[in-house]
Amino acid sequence: MMFGRAACTVAAVALVLAAPTLASARVTRSVTAGVDAKAWCSWMVRVNTKYGLMKNKRYLPEDKMTIAGWKGVIDTTLAQQKRYIAMAPAALKSVLTHEVAYYARVKSKGYILSKAKLGSFTLAELKKVVSFQRTQCGIVFPPAT
Repeated sequence: MMFGRAACTVAAVALVLAAPTLASARVTRSVTAGVDAKAWCSWMVRVNTKYGLMKNKRYLPEDKMTIAGWKGVIDTTLAQQKRYIAMAPAALKSVLTHEVAYYARVKSKGYILSKAKLGSFTLAELKKVVSFQRTQCGIVFPPAT
């Protein structure tokens, strides 16, 4: 949550021949991505609000977050991990798979975030999730201290 897209080159002739198909595919992909983002964003807000880590689409400052809140979010994410990843926008699916593995390590370490290694969940991936939450979900993060 707090912690913790593909380029294709096409020959000019193929692009001209496929332009109508590509245009409709782009529209379909764009609409689907918007639906995925909306469902995933809604899930993020709902779960983080339920467990007291967020209020009105704003994450609370870290010093206001409780272990019980983190435990609730982690347990819910782990219990619903297939749904959580399935509803995610394509650009986040592999990142969220790594995040879920990290959450499993956190749980195995008694929910002490600092004791669990990030493993395959990298800092760059964390930044990608945070950026997506800010830009696509409209979630506000507290200022860095």
